[in-house]
Amino acid sequence: MNNYLAWSRREIMNALIQRQILIPGIESMSRTHCRIALEEADDRRSFHLMQLPKEVRLMVYEAALSAEDVFVVRDSSKPALLSVSKQVQQEASEIFFRVNRFEFRIDHGYVSPSCLGPRTQLCSVELQWLVNIGPENVANIRHLSFAHYDSWSTTITTQMDLSCLDASNCIQIRRKICKCPQACENRCRQSLTEKLNDALSDTEYRDEDGNQMKEDGIREHGQYRAAKLRKTIADLRTSFGRFRELCGTGKKVKPSVEGIKLLTLAAFLHCH
Repeated sequence: MNNYLAWSRREIMNALIQRQILIPGIESMSRTHCRIALEEADDRRSFHLMQLPKEVRLMVYEAALSAEDVFVVRDSSKPALLSVSKQVQQEASEIFFRVNRFEFRIDHGYVSPSCLGPRTQLCSVELQWLVNIGPENVANIRHLSFAHYDSWSTTITTQMDLSCLDASNCIQIRRKICKCPQACENRCRQSLTEKLNDALSDTEYRDEDGNQMKEDGIREHGQYRAAKLRKTIADLRTSFGRFRELCGTGKKVKPSVEGIKLLTLAAFLHCH
């Protein structure tokens, strides 16, 4: 809506004078001509971001670059703000990579039980993305997600915050899409500690045929799940320990490509 339409000729002229917009013969111009002159001045008006103090610019960058959703590495493009100028790119890149969560996908094609260990590699798309953004930006990453496609309808996502890696509180989100036309989506968000507590407090469990298990069977199944989860937590702690040795910890953490490869393995262990 154009607010100038409701302004009087005198209000429009005062605005032109206050903004030091000099137009020859303005006194004899109609209200419409004055309004058009003010609108054209608005179109030419520019805001000089780089004239703001740096601390204010950083606040602007964070507000503009913080995303609610994760950036799926293989699907996302670089925000346009990072291409404005070399100085803006240098100042804003650190914030962009620090405040957002980036998602890598674990595919059966490049991570499998037979290749656990030093040979485990990121897939070429994610690896190339890390190479392209450069080691300085990789070092600024603080929030990662690893999505593993357990089946055609189920995705298991592991979330990690690199400045405070904690195996027992590592978050897992299981997303299942049913076969109905509406593709209903169910989500389950749990930490390993919550899953362990659930396993230890199981009061009802059904077998593959949907039959209610007896109390002894429930207890045995819960103990099996708990033992498996404890091993997963122990394996994650080992992987996280190696990451800390390589990349540091807390506010001083500086991730590297090799460190993120270790976390890829940790995420795979988390899914299994």
